Amino acid sequence: MSKRIGVILTSCGGLVIPGLVGCLRAEKDYNFHIVGVDMNAQAVGAHFVDSFHIVPSGLAPAYPERILEVARKEKVKVIVPGSDEEVLALSQHREKFVKEGITVLCSDAEAVATSSDKGKMLAFLQERGVPVPGFYRPTSVAELDKAVELLGYPEQELVLKPARSRGGRGFRILSAKASGPDLVLKEPYLQRFPYPALRPLLAEKPELPPLVVMQYLSGRDFNVDALTWEGETLYSIPIERLVPEAGPVQVGRTVHDAHVDAMVVQIVSAFGFSYNINVEVAYPDETDQGIPLVYEINPRISGPIAVHRAAGVNLLLFGILLGLGQDVPRHLAYREITMQRCWQEVYS
Repeated sequence: MSKRIGVILTSCGGLVIPGLVGCLRAEKDYNFHIVGVDMNAQAVGAHFVDSFHIVPSGLAPAYPERILEVARKEKVKVIVPGSDEEVLALSQHREKFVKEGITVLCSDAEAVATSSDKGKMLAFLQERGVPVPGFYRPTSVAELDKAVELLGYPEQELVLKPARSRGGRGFRILSAKASGPDLVLKEPYLQRFPYPALRPLLAEKPELPPLVVMQYLSGRDFNVDALTWEGETLYSIPIERLVPEAGPVQVGRTVHDAHVDAMVVQIVSAFGFSYNINVEVAYPDETDQGIPLVYEINPRISGPIAVHRAAGVNLLLFGILLGLGQDVPRHLAYREITMQRCWQEVYS
């Protein structure tokens, strides 16, 4: 039996946990002891891991110390953050974990904080010459009115979303094509809104929360998982989003696209990322002319990362191996396969 390797998977209540656990269970050359943590005692992932612990929210001041306590108890060597709040908190305490021989799979705190804020991320890349969509960061409804006009509404559809959110929360497409009856009776997930219908809701408070309004990229859309090390892209594997238009990918296909890969290389170099990250890019329109532009970065593992093991490259395993200070295979080829997510019940 190979040596036991303790790994913490956070956000164990996520529906993607069975896939993540499967990525590690499938590797018979490694003896992973998988520890799940979540703030919810009913986290579904507790049924799939070897050990489960309840922890505070990633926003709680006590969160990093509680994770360290669990890591000590379970003799963990690598921690895999699964949410924005957790990767932000853990990145700020990386050195405390390193002193105990534990690696958190995340980049430095500054890169994590900047890249996970959609407005700051776009500004950071723009300042370094990386092409980005047209965008504004309004702080009032008056500034939002002006930004919407400058970006071409109503002739152009736009995107409005919180600067910090995940899973498509708060994502809205500002569209003059969305009529009242269609909005109520036909629009899935209430994603498309005419700006005049949305504006009064935003105007209820004198100041807006941190928002980004940006050009809507209507071309092919890619969710890209990358394995990185000190600003170098070791692997970049795009999943073309097929369903839905926004939020977690439900149906997607691994593809090869040199333009997408080139954009990811620029982004990784600009931020100096290490370990697993996720980048979301799209072509500006349906013609696929020009270059794909970034609209979101998740400086951590993503939900669809399990598909890459099925395609031939286990990026989650490779991230953990980097965290253990081991070499990873280079230049492995991946297959183009289609992923379809479905529900599966767990009984207890």
